[in-house]
Amino acid sequence: RIKEKVDVMRTMVTFRVNAKELSESYCLLQRACTQVLESEKLQTVLDMVLHIGNIMNEGTRTGGAVGFKFDSLLKLTQTKSSDGKTTVLDYLVMIFVAKDMREILQLNTDFPDCQEGSRMLLGELNTETTSMVEGLKGCKSEL
Repeated sequence: RIKEKVDVMRTMVTFRVNAKELSESYCLLQRACTQVLESEKLQTVLDMVLHIGNIMNEGTRTGGAVGFKFDSLLKLTQTKSSDGKTTVLDYLVMIFVAKDMREILQLNTDFPDCQEGSRMLLGELNTETTSMVEGLKGCKSEL
């Protein structure tokens, strides 16, 4: 019973600080997700990727697509032109430069919270949240 009482005391002492830290972490992730979802620049780039993909796949069963899977983005650096040098990503950049739309390529300005958010491990946040819930259950049963 002493261990349970010590656990309750530890939970009571650390709960507020831990809850604040977790809340800040979840808020940061929420802001980062919102920034990605609301980015007009990213939408423009992804629309262009879809357009280029449809041109490349014209006449095939995958031509005329209305969307693509995220893992397809990896192919932008792997798929090369007939000269073997220019990738689809290179071509994408050239299109925006030729259209005097370089600012579209400055995606980092739309995502101020994404770099910090990308360092967070969702598994750790989940574990910490579960641990806090279990601590509260322990407090409830002891009190």
